[in-house]
Amino acid sequence: MNSINLDEVTAFFRQSRHEFIYLIKKAAYLIASLPLHSIFIACIAIALIFTVLPLAISLFCIFLLLKIFSVIIIFAVRKTRRGSVKQIL
Repeated sequence: MNSINLDEVTAFFRQSRHEFIYLIKKAAYLIASLPLHSIFIACIAIALIFTVLPLAISLFCIFLLLKIFSVIIIFAVRKTRRGSVKQIL
């Protein structure tokens, strides 16, 4: 098995850094070339995604838990009523 050479690791990180910087520069150029109304719409969309989506997911989980608990309670009540009716008759 080959041992990892320190020069290979540093070359890998150097290449990763250069590619990351290239992507950041490219993204900055694309954002700079966008008109202001497009940037505004994108910011509003991102804000809505970060605020509305977690709210919707949490409300879904809350109502799902309420439904599960209500079904459990209904089945427990029906089971106790069925048992008490048999004992009376």
